[in-house]
Order: sequence, then C-alpha cells, then structure tokens
Amino acid sequence: MKIEEIPDTRDIDYGKILRNLQNIPQPPENYHQDLMNLETSTLWNLDVVRAISLHANPNLTWCSDANAQIVESIVHKRKFDEYLHSFIQDDFCTRLKKIEKMAQWGKGKQLALKPRLSFQEQNFDAIPLAQAWFLIEVTKNGDKEVCKLILLLIIDTLQFDIPAKIQACKLLTHLKIDNTPSIMNLIAPLRQNLAKCLHHVPSITAEIDSLLLLSVAYPCIYRLDSEYGTDLNFIETIATILSSITHVIKYPKLATFLLDQLRICISHIGISTLISISKVFYTLNQIITNIGILEQLPSIILHALDVENDILQLESPMVYSFVYDLMGAYYILRVRVETYNIEGLHNSILRNIFSLKKLAISCDKLSDFEDIQDSINKI
Repeated sequence: MKIEEIPDTRDIDYGKILRNLQNIPQPPENYHQDLMNLETSTLWNLDVVRAISLHANPNLTWCSDANAQIVESIVHKRKFDEYLHSFIQDDFCTRLKKIEKMAQWGKGKQLALKPRLSFQEQNFDAIPLAQAWFLIEVTKNGDKEVCKLILLLIIDTLQFDIPAKIQACKLLTHLKIDNTPSIMNLIAPLRQNLAKCLHHVPSITAEIDSLLLLSVAYPCIYRLDSEYGTDLNFIETIATILSSITHVIKYPKLATFLLDQLRICISHIGISTLISISKVFYTLNQIITNIGILEQLPSIILHALDVENDILQLESPMVYSFVYDLMGAYYILRVRVETYNIEGLHNSILRNIFSLKKLAISCDKLSDFEDIQDSINKI
C-alpha cells in the first residue's frame, strides 16, 4: 500500500521512518525516536501497522519496554478494523506457515533434546513472535481465532532451541487462552512440548540457559495443569523434578530452584502428593544426610527441609508412617550441624521435628513418637 504523506509542521520523512522500523534487528534505541514520531503523527495505514507490529514484544532483542509502551499507546489511539484481517492473513499467517514447515522438518533432524534449528540463525523467523504480541494488544486478548493462531505458533516455536523456547513461554504467559473446542484440542500438544523443556538441565544444557528456560517453563506448565489438567499432571511434574534434582546437586541455584518447584507442586495438589510420597521422601532424605552437600552447599539442605515441612502439614497417617526415616535423617543432620558448627539449619531441624510431633498428635501416635524420640536421644 502506498504510504500516505500528510502535512506536518515538521520536516519528517515517514517513508524513511517506516523503512527503518522494518530494518531489524538493530539496538532498540535506534527505533525509539521513529516510534515517538509515529505516536504523535496522524499517519495511519497498513504499512504503519506492519512497521509498529515488529516492536510490540518487549522480550525480543531489538525491542524494549519503552518502545513496546509507545506501540501500545499507538494501538489504543487507532482503529484496526480496516487492516486487521489483511495483517493476519497476509503477514502473520504467511510467516506462521513457514515456521510450521520448519518445525515439521526439524522433527526428523533433531537428536534428543538438541534441535539442529537455531533461534539465532537467520533461517528462524522471530518476527511472528513480535506480531503475535501485537495482535494480543490489538484484540485486547479477546479474539478466539487470534488465540488459536498464536497457540499454534507457540507449539511450533517450542521445538526450536533454548532462546526460542524462552520466547514461546513468555508469549504464552501474555496470552489469554479461550475455552473453545478447537483451542482445547491444542492443549495436549502444547503441554507435551512444554514438558520437554523441563528436561533441559546440565549436562544437556548449560546452567545459565537451564535456569532461564525453567524459570518460565514451569509456571506455564502449572497454568495448564491447574486450568485444564488433573493432579496426575502435577504428579508427572514431581517425577521430573525428582529425576532432575539428582543431576543438578552440584549446581546450587538449580537445585534450590527445583526444590522450590517441588513445594509449588505440593501446594497445588495437597494430599494427592501421597501418590509419590515414597520417592519424594527418599530423594529429600538423601539430600539431608549427604555430608558433602552439608559441607559445601547447606542452603540446598535448608530447602529440602522446607519441602519436608510442607509435606508434614498434610496431616496424613501415610506421612507419619515415614517417622523412622524422618527422625533418623533429622538426628544425623543435627549431630553433624553441631559437630561441624554449620549455621542456618538448627532452627529448621527443630521446626520439622515439632511438625512431626504435631502430626503424631493428629494421628493419635504421640506415645509412639515420644518413644522414638527418647530412643534417639539416648544414642
């Protein structure tokens, strides 16, 4: 469409502005003044829509919060009805189909968790991630067809490398999911691709990349499972966490992060945690009684104690049935803490023992608990 030149008190070349806005990627500051000029201008056509759509997603490298806010301001001032259909069909869907083909091709080319396709290579088109964010803003997160198209984009983008997965998760967080049959059919493949993200821990993935991805992927999984799944989905996630923890103990940030995720899962499903209680307590007690972890990374043990204390609040006889394992682990830890003067754990140990005593009372096992405690104190 021919750019409509309009009278202006300033000598502004809008054609140059639009060409620059579409020349990506550049540093965000290279676009800021151009976006400000468009915000104060009355110029409005499909070319402007195409140009500003590239700068709506603040998470992309050529975008910024400041520029995205200007785009949002322009969106609120303009009417899109005349251009929305053309933009979706001719711009967004065209690029979406190309990414879909690349994702399908990549399925046969990737090994395990390491896809050949790279988000940073030129053959991956990140522009739809900007356009999708823009469409969410334009439609006020309320268009079912746009929602479906963006979910398809997210599902495909999750099949690329770590930066692409991170962007897909951030886009999903921004998207309101409509409850229609065609959209609900996308939840299963969406969750499947999200669940694969949870396996990106060292040595498969570098620690910093793992943390960046997991910090956005886990909340997305929780959202889907809370709104569309069952407690069994959380049990599956717990199993993934327990498996991952054993591989990342020497990475304290990742280990504590995963233990915190375990607490989140427990808070979501409560008593259903008992389905995995044996594996959970086994893994946690292995951490609590590991002398190497105590000497080098006591913060990990502190987080493990926090998880166990959460479980003790469930007040179930099945939880109390692990009283010997728990009291044994706490005794070993307490002795080592006192012997080696390890700070920061003593109060948490006493808190857990007190919680276990409260559980014994609720299960009418106080006498049993006191006998066990007396036996341990005599050692």
